[in-house]
Amino acid sequence: ALLGDLQRAAAPRWPESLAVRVGAQFVVVRLADVDWIEADGNHARLHVGPRVRVLAKSLATLERDLLDPPRFVRVH
Repeated sequence: ALLGDLQRAAAPRWPESLAVRVGAQFVVVRLADVDWIEADGNHARLHVGPRVRVLAKSLATLERDLLDPPRFVRVH
């Protein structure tokens, strides 16, 4: 039981959603709803169905810190 607790504590926890600024407000975007993401300079464009949400983070930062590797794969 202790080993299982240690493994769960060491495993990274990836967010299920991101807050994206839209005008003066924030919109919560569930990562499960994101179809694809593209780089736009130091920003990332999240394609969610017919909508595009611009996030003030680079694609490299998202990939390194926020996106679960088994769920998101970088394609060139």
